[in-house]
Amino acid sequence: MTHALSAALAATAPTMSSLEIAERTGKEHKNVMRDIRAMLAHLGDTGLSFERSYTDSTGRSLPCFNLPKRECIILVTGYSIPMRAAVVDRWAELEAQVAGPALPNFANPAEAARAGLGGTLRG
Repeated sequence: MTHALSAALAATAPTMSSLEIAERTGKEHKNVMRDIRAMLAHLGDTGLSFERSYTDSTGRSLPCFNLPKRECIILVTGYSIPMRAAVVDRWAELEAQVAGPALPNFANPAEAARAGLGGTLRG
């Protein structure tokens, strides 16, 4: 995937902030920021399309990154297994929110009944 395409997808697709990555992995935000900058440098990316800011509890505007899935996964592959698992689990939640509820398996009578079709079936 090209950088331009990745940046375009980042504008519409779910992202995970460096703050959330720090929270999920138990790392300090400043260290996650350092890791992201190093990763982007290795990828030949300036990171400008991912840079954002947030307002901290004292009212200061501080930098952060909002990473799409690809860059987030690349980042955390260098972290420990529990840290990677926490981020991967969060991506599953984010993707489920975008996808919405899954359709029931209508071949399964129990699922069909839960979908509201059970009352119309006569046996």
